[in-house]
Amino acid sequence: MRCTLILSDLTFPPSQGLHEQSLGTARLLAGLCEELQIFIYCKDRRTIDEVALLQELPGRPTITIIPYTGSHIRRGCTNLLFGKLRSAERDIASAAGLFGPDFVHLDMAVAAGLHRIFRNTPGVISWMDPGSRRQFRFALAARGYRRVPHFAAGLVFYLFESLCRSRNKVWHVVSPTDRRYLERAHPGQPVVQIPVSITSLGESDSPSQNSKLRSGCDGGSRPRALIFLDLRVPHLYTSFELLVKRCLLPLESAGLSIQYTVLGRVHADERLESLCKDLDMEFVVWVDDFREALAEFDFVILPDQVGTGLKTRAVHVLAAGCAAIGTSFAFEGIDLESGQHAVVADSWLKWQEGIRQLATDNDLRGRLAHYAPEVAAPFAAHVVSGRWENLYSEMSRPD
Repeated sequence: MRCTLILSDLTFPPSQGLHEQSLGTARLLAGLCEELQIFIYCKDRRTIDEVALLQELPGRPTITIIPYTGSHIRRGCTNLLFGKLRSAERDIASAAGLFGPDFVHLDMAVAAGLHRIFRNTPGVISWMDPGSRRQFRFALAARGYRRVPHFAAGLVFYLFESLCRSRNKVWHVVSPTDRRYLERAHPGQPVVQIPVSITSLGESDSPSQNSKLRSGCDGGSRPRALIFLDLRVPHLYTSFELLVKRCLLPLESAGLSIQYTVLGRVHADERLESLCKDLDMEFVVWVDDFREALAEFDFVILPDQVGTGLKTRAVHVLAAGCAAIGTSFAFEGIDLESGQHAVVADSWLKWQEGIRQLATDNDLRGRLAHYAPEVAAPFAAHVVSGRWENLYSEMSRPD
């Protein structure tokens, strides 16, 4: 089996969840295929250690890196409209033509724009989550004139998706709700849902092996909470501000004292320092061992107020056996029951009530920590890899 894989973005070592999933796709295909050809679009070539990446992938695939500027959707539209008129895409078409893949995997928007180059080759277009749905949700969450740019972007994404429809390409998303959206928005286009994978959850793992009963609130010590998000992302930055203003500060004023650590990929700016000055809050950019770091906290806060797709952060937290609270957006695509596997809060009153309970109720934290890994089982790497292997085999099978 010969495959061409085109990635729309990657850093190596991976610097974000999407890059981890793209690397997982490359690793899986490198293990399955007799020959693998990889093209990687990236914003900065220096963010990819090509030698280390080759050592990471079995089978020694060929790798070509293509730097570009601008947004993913802009380059995707450029690839779609101009294709072989650009030198980089001409080189891709020429190399792939000589390689002769049995199927192609186009990972996200930049790569999806090249689907016409592979019009006679079966394959997969992986959106991860649909850009149109994401932007339309942002528009609904915004107020007044701020809705306009998101609504316009949603229309652009929808048109782009429509132009990427293909009879011999299956679309892929990670969330069941995103699959249902695409099936309604683009009737007739085949869509499959395969979730993100968690490599730390192995075949021999069980809930009892993963869960940790946290008791940091016992003996009069203050509870410790981890707020887990990427503050570089504008809508998550806004989500964090709302969490502090409408939940954490009121709880502090009511006498509930909690030690907070924000794992947010960046240091606090002046705006956040001013906002959080009355809270016991530390900002951490990065931790080397995420699972070990989680063991230091009594519960985890996932404050996403909008979004689409499936949050790798949430799956990692549940797989590690952590008591957690988050919105329906944070846990979207995960089949869980509030109060059994995690606390789901979609109003600020429920947020305050949920954090108060997690900070004071050892039994609740223990129950959530014990049962949370159950809902993470479908995301185990060997389960997800098996689903991908079945899809690839089906797509590359001669008619």
